[in-house]
Amino acid sequence: PRGDASVRSATVAISLSPAASLRQTAKLGQSLGCGRTCPALASVGAGRSNGAMTEDIRERSRRTLAAAQANFEAAPSLAASLRSRRVAGVEPVTAIELWAVEGVPEIRPGDDLAALIADAVGELQDGDILAVTSKIVSKAEGRIVQAADREAAITAETVRVVATRGNTRIVENAWGQIMAAAGVDASNTADGTVLLLPVDPDASARELCAALRKRFGIRLGVVITDTFGRPWREGQTDVALGAAGLRVLDDLRGTRDAAGHELHVTQPAVGDEIAAAADLVKGKANGTPVAVVRGLAHYVTDEIDSAGAQPLVRKADADMFRIGSTEAWDEGYRAGLQAADQGD
Repeated sequence: PRGDASVRSATVAISLSPAASLRQTAKLGQSLGCGRTCPALASVGAGRSNGAMTEDIRERSRRTLAAAQANFEAAPSLAASLRSRRVAGVEPVTAIELWAVEGVPEIRPGDDLAALIADAVGELQDGDILAVTSKIVSKAEGRIVQAADREAAITAETVRVVATRGNTRIVENAWGQIMAAAGVDASNTADGTVLLLPVDPDASARELCAALRKRFGIRLGVVITDTFGRPWREGQTDVALGAAGLRVLDDLRGTRDAAGHELHVTQPAVGDEIAAAADLVKGKANGTPVAVVRGLAHYVTDEIDSAGAQPLVRKADADMFRIGSTEAWDEGYRAGLQAADQGD
């Protein structure tokens, strides 16, 4: 069973590298552990001379390469994905790199956050994106209050209550983000204190981005991240709370898919995808609040001043469930009036 899987892995790799020599291809096959099921590759990879390699082995090698190409051509999901992205005018991304930045110190109010991140991150490349946890931005901006004032802080940060259950409040804040407790959080802060979100995450991202671009002399993107729950989904994931120097929404509407159909609603939430991917290496309790994402330079813009993360926030007139909650309230109100008239 392992041999079959190894051969499949080897054949995809081979078909993607048609310029590789037969010996290199064989070495790949041998390193993948498919020598027992692919003797031609194992034989060449073992270092036998051309004179010692029989015509039979040559023929089997050619058949293996042909099968590799056939396997790749028969992989509809991968092939269609590559074709789709090319049709949409986007060069396909086949790999990205992510790593957490070690050495960022505990942040205190008034700290030069950009300088501390730059000192810790080391070298960067043009087109790199930094994902920065909102908590260290809040700390640097002094957005710290006493835990005893948490409920009052949530109320102060709220412009609309979306839903409540027990002590949990889902609310909308001043810049349209809908979240639990207005983002007021007691994790990763000193005992007896809670953190508020940055006053303007996009402005914070622009400030960070400008300072880091000046320090390194290259184009960089910045995403300020925070952890959100999702309606109808368990668990939490990180999203882009603020952004600068990159496109957070990849609008593919008007382009065509692999089958030639026009796309009408497809807009990958790139900013949120970057934030979620970065959280896999930052973690929640590792003391590494910054991550570098490399390989998405085509989303990084020359200008810092852009719409930030706001394109990711659904506007009120497009919110189907805002209307639903109003109707539910009206129905409850009418039921209450009816019950009062009946003396219940």
